[in-house]
Amino acid sequence: MPSSDTSQYLTSPSIVVGGVAFGDRSRVVRLLTKEHGLVPVWVANATKNMAFWHPMAVLEMVDLRQRRSGGLWTFRECRRGASQIAYRREPARSAVG
Repeated sequence: MPSSDTSQYLTSPSIVVGGVAFGDRSRVVRLLTKEHGLVPVWVANATKNMAFWHPMAVLEMVDLRQRRSGGLWTFRECRRGASQIAYRREPARSAVG
């Protein structure tokens, strides 16, 4: 997504749960957010930034909102919330109950 002045929009931390292909380049991705719960998000040209959309990726979604039709959600920009390597090496992630 093109970078612009996004300081005026709300940022929602989220975790990618999964996704399916939608056409040749797009995807419908399920995100788990604190504010909205589990939401389906339409991602245009997802093949360009495929590394963002793998399961358990921690992302920050800027201006996450539902379309007027009440279906899929959209966003203005997304970026990594934390380094994925640091998340994988976290001891609490591999702890057993």
